[in-house]
Amino acid sequence: MNSDWPLAQTFLESHPYEAGLVLEKLLPAEAAALLRQIPLPTAAAVLERMTSAIGAQCLLALPADFAGAIIEMLSLDAAARLLRCLSAVDRERLVAAVSVKRSTPLNRLLNYPPGTAGALMDPETLTLPQSILVSEALARVQRFPQHTLYYLYIVDQEQTLTGVMNLRELMLAAPQNRLSSVMHTRVERLSANANLAAILLNDAWREFYALPVTDNQGRFLGALRSKTLRRLELENARQRPVDESLTAVLSLGELCWIGFGGMLAGLAATIFPQALPRNKREETTHGAND
Repeated sequence: MNSDWPLAQTFLESHPYEAGLVLEKLLPAEAAALLRQIPLPTAAAVLERMTSAIGAQCLLALPADFAGAIIEMLSLDAAARLLRCLSAVDRERLVAAVSVKRSTPLNRLLNYPPGTAGALMDPETLTLPQSILVSEALARVQRFPQHTLYYLYIVDQEQTLTGVMNLRELMLAAPQNRLSSVMHTRVERLSANANLAAILLNDAWREFYALPVTDNQGRFLGALRSKTLRRLELENARQRPVDESLTAVLSLGELCWIGFGGMLAGLAATIFPQALPRNKREETTHGAND
């Protein structure tokens, strides 16, 4: 392996966004070849920060089993965002490569139109039955910390959203009380069909960093985090020409990124013989014809 590889891996792990900018200058198959050489968590972190259309093509260029492994590690909203850029046939093929535990919530997100609250929410957010005791609720939070937000959403037996409280309030509540007696019954929420404009203009964001998403019957479907909206904002900013984005990055990262970009492209060429950035390939071709 190239002697620069350990340094390149460090850059990839520490700066996935900037690494994504560099990989976007390669053809999808070339970037995919390089992603296969790095640890899955690093590959997922880089892919998640790439522009949706390009990232989706990189995902498609990977073997189905490797792509499935990456989808397992992506955040749900990022996985759905990338998969939406593919044809229905390609999308179904990649979703079939992941576990049922991951494909079930993914399909729920993919069933909603892009840009709606239902498409952007986290469908795996923990809910708590209103009939259980505070002590049992605390035990559930400890058992499923990966699905627990600071806000705890409480539902009835029909999965209708009936209340909310935060973790601090739960920890301070008397263990023998039922959640129905200590929860807040006034809950700010988003409709699953709310479009992006309605989501962004919701005044509740001034007070909460996450909002529950419900269907037309008031049933809880998931929660939408403000960080997801920030990620969407970043995605929109990434739609600018790549060179402009790279200019901004270079102005912040100084000239080290020039060296890193060349090093990464060189490593890609070692792994994938045709791995040259489009502009470099054109220069080589023109030089041969002169």
